[in-house]
Amino acid sequence: MSNRMESDQTAKYRLTDLRRELVEASGAMGVMDAYKKVGEATDKSVSEVRRWFTPEDKHTFRMPPQDKGVWDYLEGLSNNQLSRSTYYSKDFWGSDESES
Repeated sequence: MSNRMESDQTAKYRLTDLRRELVEASGAMGVMDAYKKVGEATDKSVSEVRRWFTPEDKHTFRMPPQDKGVWDYLEGLSNNQLSRSTYYSKDFWGSDESES
């Protein structure tokens, strides 16, 4: 039993986990309405948002862009259970001078 608890503690909250809660978290009427609300809040298309929440082993999955506003919104929607560092290195988020 202790092994299971250890693995539960190390498991990272992912976009697919947020997808299960997305309708309620966004106050939407259904999944597509939730995608629309996320798209409006992040200035992205519904089709792009939908790809973020596709299972990661599918060829249509796309990570949300390396955009602070997008990730601030997604992390807030998940009550900060989702972390941008799960998908992008911490180095990316820590340095502003690396833009070229």
